[in-house]
Amino acid sequence: MTAVLLLNPKVEGLARGAILESGSPNSLATVTAAWREGAWQNFVSRVPSCATVANSGNTLNCLRNATTEEIAVAASVLDATTITDFVWTPTLDIGQNSVYPDLASRVYSRGRFAKLPFIAGTTRDEGTFFASQQPLTDEALKAMLIKMNSSPAGSPSVLEATIDKVLELYPADPAIGSPYGTESELFGLPASYKRHASILGDMIFDAPRRMWSQAAANFGVKSYGYQFTDPQAVAALGGTFDPDNID
Repeated sequence: MTAVLLLNPKVEGLARGAILESGSPNSLATVTAAWREGAWQNFVSRVPSCATVANSGNTLNCLRNATTEEIAVAASVLDATTITDFVWTPTLDIGQNSVYPDLASRVYSRGRFAKLPFIAGTTRDEGTFFASQQPLTDEALKAMLIKMNSSPAGSPSVLEATIDKVLELYPADPAIGSPYGTESELFGLPASYKRHASILGDMIFDAPRRMWSQAAANFGVKSYGYQFTDPQAVAALGGTFDPDNID
């Protein structure tokens, strides 16, 4: 959420800097708010004093009066069942005074973001935490990547051609997949796992972080980068998502 706030220039007056761990402003989905309506209703239904209004479309007044304990328990149960699904992801909200007003690439090009100095980094193997541990054919992997990257402002044909190029650049060779530096070891997992992990790590974490740092440099904003490798990592995961947030 810290990263999303930086897309709003008004944040400059509220902070003096930011530290971004495993995330950057342009690593968010561009979907409508209604996309998460089911998850929201599920959350409200787990707040005992508000369960009866969960599907009413009018839940905020009740939640404001719920106890902290009710909210915390409901949120923890929901998060435990959707840990890799990012239920509370902000969505594109084009309009005056919105927090996430436009696609990050457009915000970057216009320089309309909070010009605060920042530290932004990633782990070495961000994608292993999210990669499928089930075998994936080229066709299945392509379909997953297209679904994940569809944009309301994009062209389906351009997206398909781009994903084809990504698959060409990330061949089905476990020796160059993630976790990196593990040669052809598969850890008992399908060969597609390391390829999928490599693509996801670069696409969701590393490329956005680099894009954000480049945009900052273009407008004279100081930034610093790091990579966390986690020498005590689980072998099949490597330096994956989250340990840098904990350590």
